[in-house]
Amino acid sequence: MLEAAPVGIMMADADGTALESNAAHDALWSRRALRKTVPLDFSEWKGWWADGSARHGQPLAPGEWPLAQALRGESRANALIEIETFDLPHLRRVVVCSAAPIRDRRGKCWPRS
Repeated sequence: MLEAAPVGIMMADADGTALESNAAHDALWSRRALRKTVPLDFSEWKGWWADGSARHGQPLAPGEWPLAQALRGESRANALIEIETFDLPHLRRVVVCSAAPIRDRRGKCWPRS
């Protein structure tokens, strides 16, 4: 199902370690392979608000990334962000980014590492 989706999808465990990503996600970020052994380091990510608000053009802090928010148990929908890709040459792309925690029946974030 991940590969059939026409949008980038990435799934991380509750500790922030990438578990899966689809080809659309990898193409969007131009990242050859996510490190699947250590938690994601959002300080390595480069992005700027592109939402036309007062913060437009300002860089995202590590904790402002929608995935970072989901790892704290928060949901974030439709954040308009200009990202910079990881591979060289760096490219900039404007994306709509959403993230939400996946919870089990007891409300605990899943999957746990």
